Amino acid sequence: MGDMAWSFQDMIAYLQEMASAARSLSRGEVDVQVSPKSAEDVLGCAFSDMIRYQNDVADTVDALSEGNTEVQCTAKSQKDKLGTAVTRLRKNLVSIISEDVGGLVESASHGDLTKRIDVSDKQGFYNELAKGLNDLISLNDAVINDAVGVVSNMAQGNLKTKMRKDYEGAFATLAININTMQDQLSDVIENEIQRIVAAAANGDLTKRIELHSKQGFYKELG
Repeated sequence: MGDMAWSFQDMIAYLQEMASAARSLSRGEVDVQVSPKSAEDVLGCAFSDMIRYQNDVADTVDALSEGNTEVQCTAKSQKDKLGTAVTRLRKNLVSIISEDVGGLVESASHGDLTKRIDVSDKQGFYNELAKGLNDLISLNDAVINDAVGVVSNMAQGNLKTKMRKDYEGAFATLAININTMQDQLSDVIENEIQRIVAAAANGDLTKRIELHSKQGFYKELG
């Protein structure tokens, strides 16, 4: 009877250990420890493998949250929903960050603002992120093209073109400065210089550029 009692006590203690481990795992506590009695301890080995697997998945997700996309996670089987989900998460992150965003930034850093992220295969957060980045690049492209158009016209002697006035922030400041520069050039060239040239053509050399409102280059020109 003594040996049987000890066996029952040992079995009860073992089952209590497994039950405690199961409760901890159900609360997400993956740092729980289980020591199988032997290689033939099917239940203990199964719990040990499950704990190791959940720790591996947790480490993978933690690494991904820190931006480490080199970490790997392999699903244990076709029915492994958690492993498959984490694998798909990593694949999507690598695609959007390394390939899509990286390619977009690389092109933009070389002055190519024609690239866009393909959103046809994106969903949820990835779709919103891709659309947001595409909109950002499109806005920068529009502002630069607007500025280039105005400056190009100025280079050809057309001082009538203006940048749009509905930009915000730094874009608005750029538009205001370019439009102001154009206005000042127009005032000096089309008004004052032409007035002096016209007067000189008629023999009147008394005309001068008004300097009181001029600064910098415009004042030196006068």
